[in-house]
Amino acid sequence: MGITKDDFRTDNPADYADCGVIDPLDESNPSLEGRGTRVTIKGENDVVLADIIIGKPYEGRENFRLVRVPGQKRVYGTRIDLDLSTRFKDWIESDLMQIDQKEIDRIVIKDYSIDERTGRIRKHDEITLEKKADQWEMDRVPAGKELERWKVTNLLRAIDELSIEGVRPKPAGLSASLRRAEGDQRITDADLLSLQSKGFYFTRDGMLVSNEGELVVHAKDGVEWTLRFGEVARSDAGESKDASGENRYLMITASFDPSQFPEPEKPSNTDFESKPDSTWTQEDWRNKGLQTAWEQWKRKVDEATERARKLSDRFADWYYVISNDSFEKLHVKREDLLRDKPAAG
Repeated sequence: MGITKDDFRTDNPADYADCGVIDPLDESNPSLEGRGTRVTIKGENDVVLADIIIGKPYEGRENFRLVRVPGQKRVYGTRIDLDLSTRFKDWIESDLMQIDQKEIDRIVIKDYSIDERTGRIRKHDEITLEKKADQWEMDRVPAGKELERWKVTNLLRAIDELSIEGVRPKPAGLSASLRRAEGDQRITDADLLSLQSKGFYFTRDGMLVSNEGELVVHAKDGVEWTLRFGEVARSDAGESKDASGENRYLMITASFDPSQFPEPEKPSNTDFESKPDSTWTQEDWRNKGLQTAWEQWKRKVDEATERARKLSDRFADWYYVISNDSFEKLHVKREDLLRDKPAAG
């Protein structure tokens, strides 16, 4: 990556928007226009080799861009010997959820909205889809209706293939809280305002909710993903929009559901470990079986807990931005999944 500071352009922050070099990670800047593409290149042991904000083309200079170093005032016209895509999708891990639809055994659709004036939750419906004996079933199916299973397949595909158009950084206090970091993590009033501006709220009892409801995805190993749908998001540079012209904020959290694997009985003792198995009593053999089953349970729980922790770390720092098309595929209602039962005979 060949970059040199060829032509000084400006050191006035008022010019940053026109140059397209506002730091896209700077939440303190209210402007949504003029944000550039921040490129950070790291070497061994995460040593930063280059960190720049690439802005608009430098008028009159072929293959030149306006560039600023984060934290510095000066903007330069710079020749960049790099075919750099500014499309956000070209630079992110495409498998956002890191789940295969074959793993999913339960989906809960929580259809509610928030009265932003009073903070009250308006509950509309809660739908549970559960996979039983390789068939998907829905709770509380109205008389004369039945589940349209190919529509469940479409929902599963939308979850598996979910991609994002962009990201916005979360407040540090909230990120730490979602990681369940040790220590007294406090969310400030500024953090709450940031959340509310994107359609996310804390209830009086500390529950995180969103103004367009949520989707809970449960996997066979007990890991759960909660997708909360927020406000319409204005697009930044490098983000695409679908035909509706709207993107939407999405917050994802992950956790482990301990009820998936109830703890089995432990052995009354482990005396068998210090004996040759040829001398084991009937009780020793029973305790050995219980110990083996308990260790298998512990291994499953530890693996799923670690997976949930890694996912939680992955999601903790960011509000995601998804297309309206993705939102509509995920934000389904009960009637969207049903059809009329065929007439008998």
